[in-house]
Amino acid sequence: MGVETEVTKKEDYIYFKIKGDYSWKNERPKFDEIVKASDNLNCETILLDCREINYDVSTFDRYEIGEYIAENYGERNIKIALLGNPKKLDRFTETVAQNRGANFRMFTEENEALKWLLNKKS
Repeated sequence: MGVETEVTKKEDYIYFKIKGDYSWKNERPKFDEIVKASDNLNCETILLDCREINYDVSTFDRYEIGEYIAENYGERNIKIALLGNPKKLDRFTETVAQNRGANFRMFTEENEALKWLLNKKS
């Protein structure tokens, strides 16, 4: 099936949804779409909804994803709240990204993600 993305501009953030069968090696360009959406919609606050993806990501992939987030979004001052499946969410990616300067957190509840995302005091 592959991965599909949906991008919607909300009042104070971009809602970016990824769904389908996900593989970090094959679907890495989908993460580049976040930067494009941020530029095109002139918004640096993103709610990344990954609750509807099927994935099996290794620890090494989680490390690479964290590095990638920091390298591509950290210097651009893009703030990302990722919504994930509670049964699969692993904060290792969050730790790697934050340790390298990214403004990135992972959540399982949308209201908590938005509370953090829209808090201007990050």
